[in-house]
Amino acid sequence: MFPNRSITRSATQGAALPVALFIIVVMALVGAALVRIVVDTSAGVVNDVIGQRAFNAARSGAELFLVQLFPLDEPTNESLCEERDAALSPDDNVAVYTESFTTAGLHGCSAHVYCDFAAAEGITHFRIVSQGRCDAGDLSYTKELLLEASDASL
Repeated sequence: MFPNRSITRSATQGAALPVALFIIVVMALVGAALVRIVVDTSAGVVNDVIGQRAFNAARSGAELFLVQLFPLDEPTNESLCEERDAALSPDDNVAVYTESFTTAGLHGCSAHVYCDFAAAEGITHFRIVSQGRCDAGDLSYTKELLLEASDASL
């Protein structure tokens, strides 16, 4: 059917070796890229989880402090906070409440709460900064919340 068409064996010998090497190299690069993606994704998940724990620690610290600042059926406990000084930033204040958590979800986390107040027209306005911190190995994650509250009734 195809006269005069003969392929010699020596012309095709060894042609599969370069193709096989090429495929092996390409597959190794794809595998290495996939491993890197999985490692980066798992590190991102760890950052998200520990960061959320730090946020929860900050929120829990703020809520525990608010219970002390506004006790049920008692007047506001203004003595927990310093009077606001316009020359100072909230970072210059000294922590008025510190909590180290031992519960399962917040183990290794702590909260430091800072508070100041200003009175105007018979209403006391409180500025509360809560910093949550969680340690994970040699890394430390922090989140900060700023709350504003007043003793005014609705």
